[in-house]
Amino acid sequence: RSALVFSSCGILYIASILFFPQMVDIRTSTLIYGNYNTCIIVSIAACVTWNNICKYVVRYIPAIFLQFGKQSMIYYVVHWLAISYSSLLLNLILSDAYGWKYFGALSLMVAVLLSVSTYYLKKPKAKFLFGL
Repeated sequence: RSALVFSSCGILYIASILFFPQMVDIRTSTLIYGNYNTCIIVSIAACVTWNNICKYVVRYIPAIFLQFGKQSMIYYVVHWLAISYSSLLLNLILSDAYGWKYFGALSLMVAVLLSVSTYYLKKPKAKFLFGL
């Protein structure tokens, strides 16, 4: 039964990518292209698909990726704040930055902010914020 759910979700997910792609900005609940309801269904199918893939290949996944998975709730909650404030700061400091230069600086800042946030938010006094 679970194999049927996994394969159905996988087929739906791949078909969506190939034949009817869609994108929704979840933060603002704005449809960018495609169909809003279908996007939600396909997103759930994608989660089921990737969850099952990772469950079967866990022994082949490098330890660093497993740490990303274990800290995923913190990354999920903090990432938009890190991106927003990093962009704001970069636009003030490097007003002429664009393209790869901007992307590289933004990526570095977000990686540092997420790492620092994870360190502090894993402390015993903050764990309750993320259900840990």
